[in-house]
Amino acid sequence: MKKLIILITIIFSIVSVFAQEKTKQQEIGLIFQNLNSFGVTYKFGHQKSMWRLKSIYGGKTNYTKKNDTSKDSQSSSHLGIGFGKQFAAPIDESLDFIYGMDISGSLTSYKNVDSFSESDLVKTAENTRYLAGLNLVLGFNYVLNERFVFGAEILPGLSYSSEIRKYEDEFDPSNNYENETKDFEIGFSSSSASLSIAYRF
Repeated sequence: MKKLIILITIIFSIVSVFAQEKTKQQEIGLIFQNLNSFGVTYKFGHQKSMWRLKSIYGGKTNYTKKNDTSKDSQSSSHLGIGFGKQFAAPIDESLDFIYGMDISGSLTSYKNVDSFSESDLVKTAENTRYLAGLNLVLGFNYVLNERFVFGAEILPGLSYSSEIRKYEDEFDPSNNYENETKDFEIGFSSSSASLSIAYRF
């Protein structure tokens, strides 16, 4: 009888811990990379393990410079997405160590067009870069209160990129070219660090 009571007690304790760990939790927030990239993040799961989705926008910028004889137009944009899993190891009541892994991808484009008032001919330069990566997630979450969480992360990892460059010169077509550069990188990139603020519910 005594052994049965002990066994029931142990089973009850295990079930209680499991139930506590499986308390559902969601977060939605803003994420910042560099000085000009931002996005949204959504996480769901429970206290110690959450799936993570994120999208990063570099924004779409346009610039035009005119004078009496020419016009220079530039535009650029950046879009990134990521999906992964994170785990939390509590350090104290308000601070968690975060670790996990993300799969990410991004598209960056740039275009410059020079046009001249004395003719309809233009010079166009375009760069398009595709990137796919596998990143470790290492960071900290600080719980400001029961609803708001501040996060800081670094994401070292592996990345593969392909950049296509095109140049078209209607004045002298012999200057035209198109080439592709492929790179494989290990370590940190310019977007390997991020800050976030999230609402937990």
